[in-house]
Amino acid sequence: MKLFVALVFFSWSAIAFAQQPAMPPKLDPSAFDSYLGTYELPAGRLLVIARTERRLYAYEPGSEQLRGLERLDDSTWIAGPSLLVFTP
Repeated sequence: MKLFVALVFFSWSAIAFAQQPAMPPKLDPSAFDSYLGTYELPAGRLLVIARTERRLYAYEPGSEQLRGLERLDDSTWIAGPSLLVFTP
């Protein structure tokens, strides 16, 4: 009985570990820091690009939305859903 419980626990922990998404690789500051800054879009809208060590983010001051950017390749990024929405 003890062996069976140990095998079930080991199997469950292996499955739980296998389902964790892989950490994205760290961004190379020399390659991606040139993207950082504030951009003015048509009609006067602003877009702020910032980063952590593993991800770029887009912040829209007019809408107060923060979106994570997913890298398709070194020059193509797509915005995901809004992570935060600030309201008064």
